[in-house]
Amino acid sequence: MPYRTKARRALIRRAIAAAVVLLESACGGEGASASNPAGCTVNSVGVSASPATVKIGAAATLTATVSGTAPCTRGVTWSPSPSGGTTLTANGLTASFSAGVPGTYTITATSSDDPSKSGAAMVTVTP
Repeated sequence: MPYRTKARRALIRRAIAAAVVLLESACGGEGASASNPAGCTVNSVGVSASPATVKIGAAATLTATVSGTAPCTRGVTWSPSPSGGTTLTANGLTASFSAGVPGTYTITATSSDDPSKSGAAMVTVTP
């Protein structure tokens, strides 16, 4: 009887190990995640602002271009610097930016799939 129990345990261990290998390969292996799917490569993120100079309260439209493999170009997160007195309304790969204080602002778009890749554009706000 002890032999059968040991054999069953070994069989169960092998089945679990095989299931883990199958799950890893189905999910892209070790380095894949929900935010960076397997086969996903982001080469660069570019940002353009139109217009690049606006008056206080007027809006500039920003557009991000993500270069990479198709499943990796789906989105960015936007952030202004400095952020005080600014309004940034994101809509996928575009955003609207305005500020209530004159100055030069850097608006950054960071890839949702590869946060190490980002691009930026400057917007000057005049009185």
